[in-house]
Amino acid sequence: EVIMSRAGSAAVLAGGLVLGVASVASYLVKRAYAPVSRSIAFQAFPGKRYRPAAAAVGAPSGHLEVLPSQYPRVRRDDTEETLHGVIIQDPYRWLEDADSPDVAEFVEEQNVLTQSVLDQCTTRPAFSKLLEKLMDYEKFGTPFKKGQRYYYTHNTGLQAQSVVYSQSSLDGEPVVLIDPNTLSADGTVALSSWAFSEDGSTLAYALSSGGSDWQTVHELAYHVLGDDQAWDVTILALPEHPDWMIGCEVSDDGGRAILSISSGCEPVNRVWILDLNAVGRRADGALDFSPFAHGAAGSRELPLNKLVDEFKASYEYVGSRGSEWTFLTNAGAPRYRVVRTDISAPAPAWTNVVPQHEADLLQWVRLLGGGKLVCSYLRNVQAHVETRDFETGRWLADVQLPGIGSVTGFSGDHKATEGDVAASDSDITLHRRIATASFSPDDFQTRQIFGTSKDGTRVPMFVVSRKGLTLDGTAPTLLYGYGGFNISLTPSFSASRLAWMLAYGGVTVVANLRGGGEFGTGWRDAGSLSHKQNVFDDFVACAEELVAQRYCSPASLVIQGGSNGGLLVAACAEQRPDLFAAVLGQVGVMDLLRFHKFTIGHAWITDYGNPDVAEDFNWLLPLSPLHNVARPKDDGQYPAFLLTTGDHDDRVVPLRTLKLVATLQHTLAGDLNPSQRNPLLTRVEVRAGHGAGKPTAKVIAEVSDMLAFAAGVVGAPWVHGSA
Repeated sequence: EVIMSRAGSAAVLAGGLVLGVASVASYLVKRAYAPVSRSIAFQAFPGKRYRPAAAAVGAPSGHLEVLPSQYPRVRRDDTEETLHGVIIQDPYRWLEDADSPDVAEFVEEQNVLTQSVLDQCTTRPAFSKLLEKLMDYEKFGTPFKKGQRYYYTHNTGLQAQSVVYSQSSLDGEPVVLIDPNTLSADGTVALSSWAFSEDGSTLAYALSSGGSDWQTVHELAYHVLGDDQAWDVTILALPEHPDWMIGCEVSDDGGRAILSISSGCEPVNRVWILDLNAVGRRADGALDFSPFAHGAAGSRELPLNKLVDEFKASYEYVGSRGSEWTFLTNAGAPRYRVVRTDISAPAPAWTNVVPQHEADLLQWVRLLGGGKLVCSYLRNVQAHVETRDFETGRWLADVQLPGIGSVTGFSGDHKATEGDVAASDSDITLHRRIATASFSPDDFQTRQIFGTSKDGTRVPMFVVSRKGLTLDGTAPTLLYGYGGFNISLTPSFSASRLAWMLAYGGVTVVANLRGGGEFGTGWRDAGSLSHKQNVFDDFVACAEELVAQRYCSPASLVIQGGSNGGLLVAACAEQRPDLFAAVLGQVGVMDLLRFHKFTIGHAWITDYGNPDVAEDFNWLLPLSPLHNVARPKDDGQYPAFLLTTGDHDDRVVPLRTLKLVATLQHTLAGDLNPSQRNPLLTRVEVRAGHGAGKPTAKVIAEVSDMLAFAAGVVGAPWVHGSA
C-alpha cells in the first residue's frame, strides 16, 4: 500500500464497468548506486550442530530499552533432530502445543512485558486518536449487478465489519442484505466468502469466527436447494491427491462446469470441463448426478474433458462462444496473454487473441456485452486499462483513469449492455468519491525510485512524504515489503501510513521486490525457491538507497512486513542488523524447516521449497529466521523487534512467532548480556487470526501499538498538533 495524493474514488464507465481507483502522483528519480555485497553459503557436515553465521556489525541503539534482567525466564529443553545429516536444536518445540498451560503462561508473560514497554510510548494515546479519526471515513466496495439488483459493501467508518447492501439501481435506496456486525458482540465474526446464483435469486456465504480462515474442501458435491443435505451426490473426490484444491465456476452458456485444480501457491493449474448437458435431469428439472456418484457401485464415469491435465501454467477462463473457449494464461508468456482453443478438438491447439505485451503485465481480463474485452495491465507497477475486441483481440480504446494508482475492483456482465466503453465518445462517469477527513492530499507527494540489488536488478519502490521534505537523513521512515507468492503491491490509500506521516513527519515506502507478481512470473520465479535470497537482497538494496538519498539513516529506518513479509523483515534484520532501527513483523513465517507441518503450510513449498528434500534444505536453513539468530561479531545488538501474531491464526500459526521471540531473547539478552538493550518483544492478540476480517477497533489498537513503538525506538517527536 502507498498513500495516494488524491482521495480515492470509484468510477462507473458507460457499459456498466466499474473501477475502484486509488490515485497517486508520481515521477521517476534515478541515481547511481553501489550495493553492499553479502553472500550466504551453507555446507552440511554430517553429525554437526548447525551454528548460524553472525553479522559483522550490530544495530544502532534506540530510544526504548529493555534490560536483559526484565525478560521472562523461558524453559529450554534438549529437543533436537537430525535433518539431512545436520543436527538442528529445537529447545522451544514445546511452544508448538497451542493448548498447553505452559504456552498460555508464556504468552501472558510476554504480553505483560510488551505492554510495559508500550506504556513508555507517550505518543501512543494521541496516535490512536489520530488513526481512529483518519479511519472514520466511509468505505465502499465496487458495486455489481446480479439479476435485477445491484449489490455493494459499505462501512460507515468505524464499524467492525462491512455490511452488504442491495439496491434496485446505482442510485436507488439501499437495503441491508447481510450485516455481520449483528452476529457477534465483539465484531469478530466476519463474512469470509460469498457468491450469487447467476439470476441473483440465491446467495451462498461463509462466515469466519475469531479471525479463523480455516476451510476444508475435500470433494465436489451437487446439492439441490431445498433438498436434505444427506441427498447430496459427491461427483468428484481426489483422495489420492489430498493437497489438490478444487475450484468451480460455470461457463457463459451454463452448459459446462469449469473445474480449476491447483496444488500449492504456484501460478499453475489444471482445467477440467464437466459437460452438464451430458447429465440427465430429474423430474423437477434439477440435474441428476446419481448415476455418477463417486464410489458408488456401478457408477458411470463423469463426462469430463481434461483440457489441461498438468501443472505447468496458469489458465483462467475468460469466456466462450460454442466450443471456442478463451483463457488468460502464462503458458509461454510470463507477463500473460489471452489465448483460444476449440475444446471439442482431440487436443487443444492454442492461438493468440491478445499476445503478451513486451513490458506490461496483463493482470486480468473480463468479457463484457457487445463482444468487448476489458484488459487490466500493470505498467511499471501502475494501473493501465484498455478495451479490445473479443473475437480478434484488436485494441479499441484506453480507459482513461483519473490518475496513477490501482484498479481495485471490477464489475460487468457479458449478458447485459448499458453502454459502450470502447466508443470514441465514451466518458468515465464518477459514481462515488470517498472523502477522508483531517488531511489535505495536496500536501503530499509520491515518487517512484529504484534500488539496485546485489545482482544488478533494479528494484522499484514508491516513496511518499510531505512536499518540501528536507533530505537530511533524519526522517522517521517506514519501509514495507512482501516479495512472494506472486502478489503485487500497488499504490493505494493507507490510513495507518498517513497517520505515521502526520504524527511524526515520517516517510512511508513500499518496495516491489522479486517474488511478487509486479512484472510477471519471471519476477516471481527470481524470488522463489533457491532464489529466495534475492528478495532479501532487494529489500536491503531499497533500504540502502533510502539512506543514500538521505531520506533516513539506519537510526531512523523502521521495516515492516506481514506473513511472508514477516519472514522478510526478520531475515533482513538478522543479515544486516546495522541497517535498521526497528523491525515490525506481523504473523511471520519464521521457521523455514517446519512450516510445512502445520495447517496449510504444505502449500507454500512451491514458493520456499521442501525442507524434507536435501537440496531445498540447504538453501532454506541459512535463510530461516528461527535458526539464524546470532550475536553480531562486534558484540553489538539487534534492532528493536515487535513481532505480532493472533492466537487464532490458522494460516501462519502463532508458534512460529513465539519460538523466534524466545530464541531472540535467549541468544541476545540471555546471561545478562549488556549489549542488547533494544527491545525484543511479541504482541499476541486474543481472538484474532491472520488479519482478514479483523474488527476495526482491533486494527486501530494493533497499528497504534506498532507505530508508536517504532516512533519511540527512533525517537521521533510528535509534530501533529499537541500530544
